[in-house]
Amino acid sequence: MEVSIGDPDDFVVAVDFLSQVINHPLLPEEELESTKKTIVHEITQRESDPSSFVWKLWNKAFFQETALANSVLGSKEEVMGYTIDEIRSQYNRMLNERPVVIVGAGGTPFKDIQATIQTKLHVQSKDTGEREALPIVRKEPIQHRQYSDADGVHIVVGFRTVPYLHKDLYPLVIIKNILANSRASRLTQKLRYDLGLVYSVRAYQYTFSDAGSFVINTT
Repeated sequence: MEVSIGDPDDFVVAVDFLSQVINHPLLPEEELESTKKTIVHEITQRESDPSSFVWKLWNKAFFQETALANSVLGSKEEVMGYTIDEIRSQYNRMLNERPVVIVGAGGTPFKDIQATIQTKLHVQSKDTGEREALPIVRKEPIQHRQYSDADGVHIVVGFRTVPYLHKDLYPLVIIKNILANSRASRLTQKLRYDLGLVYSVRAYQYTFSDAGSFVINTT
């Protein structure tokens, strides 16, 4: 959650608002069904679009047998099966039972920000220590889905790299920008403008607390 405040004196009011959202959410049951239908509609749209669905296949292959292999939206069956009690329990677990990170910038001293948030939101700093590296499983290294009505081909190729606190992250970001992050990058110049093999090519460096991936996506 991000809050921007014009007057530092209003900071306590903003935190009071966040406290209501986090500690006393309404989550009305009557809105659940319409929200579930909206999510199912988005899932359908993504599954019908090869350029979107290829990323679901990528996560399934690259992070197989781990939590990162799951779609953020879930499946249609999972979404429609949720009850309001499950939603409320998950909301409380995710926002009230996990360590909180606070970042502040501006005229208010950080010690005041930290003290107010810890008091109003009932959260405390906690050192969770280093996380173990995410397992690498490659039982099914290739995923594919054919669309009979689609002419183009979307390909994602990737390699396991480092988590976001690793010293090698920044060199990887530089390599990403050199390879395929603009019209002047090397892969774009070679594959699109020189050879005419692709419509687009992009490089990505995704990082998590326990894993990272370097990815090339072409269309």
